[in-house]
Amino acid sequence: MKKSKMKIYIAGKITGLPIEVAFDAFEKAEKYLASEGYEPVNPMKLPHLHGRTWNEYMIECLEALKQCDAIYMMPGYVNSVGACVEHEVARTMRLKVIYAR
Repeated sequence: MKKSKMKIYIAGKITGLPIEVAFDAFEKAEKYLASEGYEPVNPMKLPHLHGRTWNEYMIECLEALKQCDAIYMMPGYVNSVGACVEHEVARTMRLKVIYAR
């Protein structure tokens, strides 16, 4: 059974990974969520101004998260400070939280 078109933010480790590895992992999650009927929001594809600080990226990501109905926690998210922040914000906002298996 397909889910209704719920906008879902993808959260996972980015910092410290080679950009190709992070991009591929988020792309895979995006395709999976789209196939399940969600409208995924991939932070790797947000129109960031590059060369900014971690805090500035996080502010942009949290702004995108605020527009979503749910958050998808990728495997290993606990090893990412940013993903843990996004998880806590989503829980505080009472968004649906989906954990990858």
